Amino acid sequence: MMNDEEFQGYLDNCYEALEKKQQALIDEYGFGLLDQFNHDFDKEEIYFLRDNTLEVKAKIIPIGSCSAEFETWVWAWADNVFPEELRAKSQKLKELEYMTGFEMFGSETIQVDEDMVWEITAMALEMWGSEGAYKAPIDDVLYFYALSDVKKVVQ
Repeated sequence: MMNDEEFQGYLDNCYEALEKKQQALIDEYGFGLLDQFNHDFDKEEIYFLRDNTLEVKAKIIPIGSCSAEFETWVWAWADNVFPEELRAKSQKLKELEYMTGFEMFGSETIQVDEDMVWEITAMALEMWGSEGAYKAPIDDVLYFYALSDVKKVVQ
């Protein structure tokens, strides 16, 4: 279990890695210019389009979701919107409770702000060794996914 200083160091390292990973997605794959997305939960994939043309695809593991106002976070492992296989993969995030000693990682829902959501995302990417994250807005909910096996799609 980490003390406060160890946790802050861990969090800082995860967040720094997140920023580098997100910049790489922008530089290498044009994230930010891709204006649409679709996902196929059965294939555990997400597809990014620009001007209705598929440009990038990636494997996903859902991290969690929150309202657009950033108040309540629901862990993906507790969210029935995802099929059982994806929820099972997301369960690994519960290990953060044992690593850090913070009960929030084992509670189905927690109170959050925007900074906390990105910190959670950074820790999830670190745990899975993911290439980056995507915040998918659907209606009034923001879904956060860890991305891996990111590839440009040649048409």
